[in-house]
Amino acid sequence: MTQTLPLPRALRANALASLVTGLAGLLMSAPLAQTIGLAAGTTYQVIGGILILHTLILMWASGRATIAWWIARNIAALAAYVLTLIALLIFSPIATPLGQTLLASDALLVTALALWQFRALNAAGPQPAQ
Repeated sequence: MTQTLPLPRALRANALASLVTGLAGLLMSAPLAQTIGLAAGTTYQVIGGILILHTLILMWASGRATIAWWIARNIAALAAYVLTLIALLIFSPIATPLGQTLLASDALLVTALALWQFRALNAAGPQPAQ
């Protein structure tokens, strides 16, 4: 059986994860900060807003005829995000085990989304330049 990995589905899955995480950052920044064990502030709201914007861009891109160029850039951004989470886990004073678990889970989820997009991009074959 051949597994299909359509590019739009991979982007929409990424959009859903970005939407949920972005809404959490916007609407629950104080409890989120307390759970993770970092100082509360507008950082979570800013990150939440950026993730909502990312959601909108992903949904726009998923409806385009040629999206391979955008997926390649999105994968690079996701890789940078995962490296940032790993740095936070290693170097930042995340005070709670639950906070560490949440950040590690987020890193694993984003890695899985990036790999899905990478595999879907490769399965789609060569794309016209954009």
